[in-house]
Amino acid sequence: MLKEIKMTRSTEKRQEIRIAGVVVLYHPDEETYANIRTYLPHLEVLYALDNTENPEPGISHKIADLPHVKYIPFHDNKGLSFALNYALNQVDGQTFLLTMDQDSAFPTHMLARYISSIRDMTNRDDIAMFAVNYTGLKEAENLHGSHFVKAAITSGSIVNVDIARKIGGFDENLFIDEVDDEFCYRAGENGFKILLMSDIKLIHHLGNPRQYNILGYRFTVLNHSPIRKYYIVRNRLYVAQKYPFIRRYYEQALIKMFVKVLFFESDKLAKLKLMLEGIRDFHHHCFGKYMKAKE
Repeated sequence: MLKEIKMTRSTEKRQEIRIAGVVVLYHPDEETYANIRTYLPHLEVLYALDNTENPEPGISHKIADLPHVKYIPFHDNKGLSFALNYALNQVDGQTFLLTMDQDSAFPTHMLARYISSIRDMTNRDDIAMFAVNYTGLKEAENLHGSHFVKAAITSGSIVNVDIARKIGGFDENLFIDEVDDEFCYRAGENGFKILLMSDIKLIHHLGNPRQYNILGYRFTVLNHSPIRKYYIVRNRLYVAQKYPFIRRYYEQALIKMFVKVLFFESDKLAKLKLMLEGIRDFHHHCFGKYMKAKE
């Protein structure tokens, strides 16, 4: 159940907030460059952290040449959680950190509106992360206003830097997938909240979705790659074990995912093989990057 929070204009003087940003790159392209330009003007600094093993000079130089961008190539895919923690540790003087996927962008004027709404709430010290309504988020399609939620995606979120550091940043066991949910659950366990601002829109897409309607039951198949299936399975089991309140929901979600792969997705054998490897590696406590988990 979402708890609605009424956003009212404070009679007190609004506090100034300072925002840094981080975008995690992996084989960025011209669309990535265009996406960055939709939010860069609102940031004091943007950490463009490149997980590409061998960055392509043309686009990387173009991103690095943007104003207020600190482009840092890792020359290795170190994962989403590592990059987010790197940015958290680099932030110097900014109070909030905007976290972005390379394929996400804000519509015109939307980020300015987002920041203005957050500025109205700077008297609250219990909000770990502000989150947005993104393309394809069914739960927020008909919502308006702001609501406390259990979890939200990192892309488009604005994180309170002090709180994020206080609770230990992002869990690097996860590498990719469930990084955002685990952070939110841990924030909740430490007494902090996640605020979804339903009227703030982000252009963001999950996987390669395809809609089905069978006997009146509508559902979406995301068609993730086999390696993403591995991370989803392994990491959901990890998070379910860590936070028992979400265990039943995650177990049901994993069963549905196996059914969808078996009956509605292509490349079934490769996906099922890696999903089973995800289960095995969870039980063997093998986490982090997939290949490292094999060593």
